[in-house]
Amino acid sequence: MTARQIVAVGLRLFALWLCLAAFQLFWTAQALKRMTAEWGNPSLLGLSLVALFVAMAAVVWVMSGPLSRWLVSGLGKMENVTPSTADLLAVGCMLMGLWWLKEALLPLIRLWINAVAFASESGESAFRWLGSGGKLSVAINILQIVLAGFFVRCAYPIARWLLRQERTSRNSEQAVER
Repeated sequence: MTARQIVAVGLRLFALWLCLAAFQLFWTAQALKRMTAEWGNPSLLGLSLVALFVAMAAVVWVMSGPLSRWLVSGLGKMENVTPSTADLLAVGCMLMGLWWLKEALLPLIRLWINAVAFASESGESAFRWLGSGGKLSVAINILQIVLAGFFVRCAYPIARWLLRQERTSRNSEQAVER
């Protein structure tokens, strides 16, 4: 398997995870319905969120080949060989970035939906309703999304840096043993 194929498999796993997250959002919308009976139609909102996430998952699934080609564009010639340590580390960084993206994006969407829902009841803006704690959560989620993008896009430089650090520590351990 090439690194591109491994990344494509990871992207397809991410697409499946998006489908599961869509149904979690549906149940969140149903909980909103129980909490705020006057706020619009949460069932419709839940179904539209499920449709949005399933559509995103379908796009990621279908585009996994071109996306993986773009993500490993710095590799050069793609040969069908066993992956090197750098390839495995890079794939791990990409998958970690995608996982982190999912872990930051879903709470951000949930927080914003709650802010819009509850702010309309109180007659204030969603941004004001968030308060300082909510704004801090939004900032942390946005920072996590940026870092996730960094891990996905810069996976090979990170892998090379990690391998260089491992070699440096191994060399210093050998020097101490002598």
